[in-house]
Amino acid sequence: KEYTRAMHHSIVTKETVAAQLITWHNLWFMLNLLTEMREAIKANTFPDWVRQFLKDFFPSAGPAPCAVCPPRWVKDALEVCGIPLDDLFDWSETAQELPDMPKDSAKNSKQ
Repeated sequence: KEYTRAMHHSIVTKETVAAQLITWHNLWFMLNLLTEMREAIKANTFPDWVRQFLKDFFPSAGPAPCAVCPPRWVKDALEVCGIPLDDLFDWSETAQELPDMPKDSAKNSKQ
């Protein structure tokens, strides 16, 4: 059964099952992510997969000029691995860093 983020949020302090549901969601996300990564490694397309994943995960970020960019630690870490990202996002000092989990940023900015 699928549960929305709104449902998780509304029951997290009211129902003991909430922690279990959130854990199941996180495990599903990680298992799916690792399966995709493994397939990309086997197909020798891992750098391309990483680049596409980041474009999908940070949809509001883009090439210059853009007001936002993924966290700069992402760029630094992937450069060490030999996966360049300079052409994907605006890394200039004027670009505001997005949070690590951008899908939660709308919720966080309202609090």
